[in-house]
Amino acid sequence: MNELIEPHQMGLADQFTIEQGVSGFELMKKAGRAVADEVGCQCAYNARIVVFCGPGNNGGDGLVAAQILRSRGFQPKVILVCEAASLKGDAAKAFAYLKLPLTSLEDALADIKGLGKNDVVVDALFGAGLSRAPSGDALRIIEAINCCRARVVAVDLPSGVDGKTGRIAGKAVIARSTVTFFRKKPGHVLYPGASVTGRQVVAQIGINSSCLEKVDIAGRLNDRGWLKKLINAPKVEDHKYSRGHLFVIAGDEFKTGAARLAARAGARLGVGAVSLLGGVASCRCMAQHETSTMVVPYENLEVFKDILGDPRRKSVVLGPGGGVGEQMREQVLAVLQSSHSAVLDADALSSFAEMPHILFDAIKLKKQQGKGCVVLTPHHGEFLRLFGDALQSSLEESKLFLTQKASAMSGATVIYKGPDTVIADSDLQQPLVNAGASPWLATAGSGDVLAGFVGGFLGSGAGAGQAAAAAVYLHSLCAKQAGPHLLAEDLINVLPQVLREFYLQEGESDEIGLFAT
Repeated sequence: MNELIEPHQMGLADQFTIEQGVSGFELMKKAGRAVADEVGCQCAYNARIVVFCGPGNNGGDGLVAAQILRSRGFQPKVILVCEAASLKGDAAKAFAYLKLPLTSLEDALADIKGLGKNDVVVDALFGAGLSRAPSGDALRIIEAINCCRARVVAVDLPSGVDGKTGRIAGKAVIARSTVTFFRKKPGHVLYPGASVTGRQVVAQIGINSSCLEKVDIAGRLNDRGWLKKLINAPKVEDHKYSRGHLFVIAGDEFKTGAARLAARAGARLGVGAVSLLGGVASCRCMAQHETSTMVVPYENLEVFKDILGDPRRKSVVLGPGGGVGEQMREQVLAVLQSSHSAVLDADALSSFAEMPHILFDAIKLKKQQGKGCVVLTPHHGEFLRLFGDALQSSLEESKLFLTQKASAMSGATVIYKGPDTVIADSDLQQPLVNAGASPWLATAGSGDVLAGFVGGFLGSGAGAGQAAAAAVYLHSLCAKQAGPHLLAEDLINVLPQVLREFYLQEGESDEIGLFAT
């Protein structure tokens, strides 16, 4: 269930299900039951429960949940933030179905101030459908909920979060848990919305998965499937060049750390050989630190191009610590003219901030000539520098949309980094979101390690989309294994253990100790 569907696509899924003979009110009753179940998980039998219900179907779900909770022995207070006569469709049926008196808004706002940590507030105001900043009574309710001590259960999405983009206009409810239905929305995994959802529960309420064939899926969650396809133990007859050769280009002698991180990451991933290329002074510095990694000096651009001509090298990582300017642009264009797949990171991207069309034209020409693929790995600032002007009119769209547009515009696979890293590629059916990344990855050098992982997979022969998805997922696994206060080096150091466990979980034979500690 890794599909992500936008609110309007969810509406279509509801519609297709109703056309197949399931009533909308039956779906609402199942949704309300799922909410009631989650409330029951959050509180003791004598807990106080306050349910805020909005004017749409989200409010209807809350009304049903309140009635079910009462049937289970609770005494929930229900607040309807609109006139009952204004309710329509299934929400009106839910109100008629309700056997509870309503509590006034003013009384409810006073009541929730006294709620304790074992009590529950249900946010059934707006859900995923709200795309504007809350105001008036809705804003007062959101502020009051966020100030109380009770556990908050949100229906579909915390009110104030845009289900399509994950953006928060003004303020949003901060939930302890969120119950959504059928499939997650982009707003559940895109930030900042993802930061206020708490524990996410996806309830199946009777919508048939076959309807996904009839709606446009907005994206998918990245998962272990991509990594499973790419990691393979070496064969007995393999040698270092048959396992791939990664080339990482370094900057000046005072900035070689980033390139060395990328090189070590690729080597630990399993590439058979890794070479670091740099100026003479840089290579003297790197040679003092590196043992298994080869160090290759060059004196000028022509020698640089000659070294790139080595057909044994399969992929190149360029940009980490490389410096911004003309020399970097020349190196990037030389790499794009070579037959090697390329990962362009950091300074390799910023060097084209004033002339992105030159970079994009070179990438597209490389692709047309069949000279390998290109992966771009921008963080938010680098993304805006490269694509901001061209996408100016679309910057309010979702990160899924923006990454997909950037991939089409540049001709490259794009990894738009962040706590909600998105991967887009022409060969992927939909963009992928890597949800649940460790916040400890916000440390210097972690992006250089990711670039090395991508380059390593490319050097082993993977396609760009596969390499990007697998590398991002593996990066997250390593962060979880390394734990709190990790350094970028820790991501590389824990990689053998992460992969060993992954191999064994996938049932690989270990008769000759391939994965032994």
